[in-house]
Amino acid sequence: MYQIVYYYRETIGSEVIEREDRSEGFRLRRNALHYLLEIVQIDYRENGYGTEQIVGGINCYKSEYAGNGRRKKIEITIKVEKVGQ
Repeated sequence: MYQIVYYYRETIGSEVIEREDRSEGFRLRRNALHYLLEIVQIDYRENGYGTEQIVGGINCYKSEYAGNGRRKKIEITIKVEKVGQ
């Protein structure tokens, strides 16, 4: 069984927020990768993220103005990982 895992990191100045979410489960790794590369990656691109493929997943980047002269940097790594045995 394989699962899509989202590693979220948001940076505003020196403040860093990190979290991890797990979502959809797939029986085959190739089905999970196909879903990730064909559907999820397109959704992130449509929402203004820059994306790049990595082994077993994708990286998504976005930078926004957060006010007070600060920038908000969002980095999301989405990977397909094996669950259990």
